[in-house]
This record gives sequence, structure tokens and C-alpha cells, in this order.
Amino acid sequence: MVDHNKTGRSKSGPPFIQLFRVVKRSATYHGLSQYARCALIELLDRYTGKNNGMIGLGARELADELRCSKDTAARALRELDDAGLVTPIKLGIWRGRQATEWRLTFYKCDVTGEIPKRNLKPRPQSDERDSPVRSQGHKPKPSPMRGTQKRKNPMNGKSPSPMRGTHIDIYHRVEAKPGSGDRDWICL
Repeated sequence: MVDHNKTGRSKSGPPFIQLFRVVKRSATYHGLSQYARCALIELLDRYTGKNNGMIGLGARELADELRCSKDTAARALRELDDAGLVTPIKLGIWRGRQATEWRLTFYKCDVTGEIPKRNLKPRPQSDERDSPVRSQGHKPKPSPMRGTQKRKNPMNGKSPSPMRGTHIDIYHRVEAKPGSGDRDWICL
């Protein structure tokens, strides 16, 4: 029998981060920068199931987590707020060393009781992805040997120049010297 705690999660398994598919597949999520997406994951990591609206995360702490500048972290949080995925409930105070408290808008707010917003627009499908394959087949790839280029090969008819580079004769044979051990070799 599986034992559940007050949040409905199983005690037998490790904790996890849940990102709804409706959020992940939305045009809003795909319009975010990589830093904003990572900031959303950091906020979801701090969400316990009972603290939505009290999730504390400041720009400096986020900058340490994402290994970026404080300004980049602040832009990522602002981008999430502008996209409507998170909302600041209580602004942070630098002198009081209090981080901003955030609410994930796609979960019920535990402070105000506000219902979740799940009216995210789905990401439009690409026309290229859904286009049918041509029945005639594919065009041949252009050959890299077209035009005026020639292969750089000594077998093209020109003899290798003794003044340029090193010439190695590939047509030689190695034989053992008659009547001697394996150590003495003659190249013919």
C-alpha cells in the first residue's frame, strides 16, 4: 500500500517537479528565452504543493542557481511575469534581505485562493512539419566536384613536382635479404 502525505504525493518515491503539458506546449512557453524557462523550473522546484504565492526567489539567488548575472536573472523573472506564467505577490526588500514571493499562475494560489489560469494558447503547428512528401522523390544533392574544380590527385596525369611537398612512391616492394635474419630488409 502506498502512503500519501498531505499534498497527495507518494512518500515512497523521490520528489519531482511537475510541468503541465498544457504549459510546456503553449505558445507562451515557447516564446520565452532559455533563462526564463530555467527560472520557471527553479520556481517549480521551490513549489511544495502548499506554498503557491509564498515561493521566495530573488534575482541574486536565481543568478547563483543559473550561473548568470543578476541583471539576466531579473530579466528572466520579468519575462515570466510579462508572459503571465508567474506573478509577484510580495515584492522583495533588499535592506530587509527578503526575496520576492511568487505565485505560479497555473496552480491555485494558497494565499488568496485565486483559481489557476489554464487558458494558454497552444503552439501553432508548423506547415513544414505537416507537409506531404513529394511523390517524385528527392532532388539529387549537388556534387562538390561540379564546376572548374579538379581533384587533387597525382593520378590526374600530372607528375608530382619535386619542389613542392613530399613525394612518396606507393609502388615499392620489400623483400628479405637472402641468407640473413628477419632484421635485414632491402627496399627495391
